[in-house]
Amino acid sequence: MPNDNAAAISQSFFLFILSLLGSHPDLGNDLKIERCSRVSIHFFLACFSQAFDKGGVMNAAKPKTRDRILTSARELFFSKGLDETSIAEICKHSGVSNGSLFHHFPTKEAIALEIFVGIRRHYWEHVIAAMEAESTVPAAAEASVRAAFDFQKKFSDEYTFMLDTAAAPWVLKHTTALKDLNTAFVERAMGWAAPYFMKGELPALSIHTFGALIFGLPQWIAREQRAGLSVPDIEVVTEELAALMRKLFSVEPK
Repeated sequence: MPNDNAAAISQSFFLFILSLLGSHPDLGNDLKIERCSRVSIHFFLACFSQAFDKGGVMNAAKPKTRDRILTSARELFFSKGLDETSIAEICKHSGVSNGSLFHHFPTKEAIALEIFVGIRRHYWEHVIAAMEAESTVPAAAEASVRAAFDFQKKFSDEYTFMLDTAAAPWVLKHTTALKDLNTAFVERAMGWAAPYFMKGELPALSIHTFGALIFGLPQWIAREQRAGLSVPDIEVVTEELAALMRKLFSVEPK
């Protein structure tokens, strides 16, 4: 089914041709055809140029089926929860048939896994980029903690889904995908940390211990909140942990 822009262009083009022919009854048929051909080409190109410029025919093309499924699933998972969302609802929301959905994803959990991995990638990128932007270990430790809390605030739906899904039993069946993702970011963090270890500016900790200190505490606070437990003002907690990380990693070079 053509989109609205394509239909509008086709209709305008057709009316233009009719008006052009009718406005010159004195022209012979050959001249009419020649004139129409020449002028209509310019008109047609102008219409399509306008459509492209305004995000028309090409830009209004429907997203790929896989992307539509993932987009709809995200919205439903975030608003209703994973367990409360059915395959039928995802199909209806995305306008995709049952068969088409299963062609791309064998189960609802497969959809959730792809969304979960994407969110984790977004989270790690956000936090590690903040760390990499600093030139000293104390500043990097503080920036990482702040970035972790910043992600929780800016992308609260994503973060909540990530927390809930990480605890789901079915996720344990897909450890390979998660290990591959974690390995990539662990190696990136190690690449950043290596020069500081060599200069004695970073305590002799394993990368996992370092990660637990920097990233684990903000996640623990978030889990406490998610569980409905009383947590002090998050802004206060952010400042306290940021100051703690800066002090903890302020070591004198050897």
